[in-house]
Amino acid sequence: MNRDDSAELLETIEDWPTAAERGNTISLFILKSKKNALHLVENFLRNRKWIVGSSSDIREAFKYITSVHPEYIMLDADHSYSKIK
Repeated sequence: MNRDDSAELLETIEDWPTAAERGNTISLFILKSKKNALHLVENFLRNRKWIVGSSSDIREAFKYITSVHPEYIMLDADHSYSKIK
């Protein structure tokens, strides 16, 4: 991706409608490798009215997923838990 592509992508992202503008709410859970990883992504989505949960602990993740039932679940590709890979 060159500079022109990334600038165009940023302009496109800023034009994304919020969940409220779309008339619904989207929920997402992120299982991440490090506690502070993906903080900017979480804030970006929350600013667009997404419901975002995240954890680096697999047990905590399962508790959240089974209780909240998020629409989407993202798994960090370099998570240290061997059974995720």
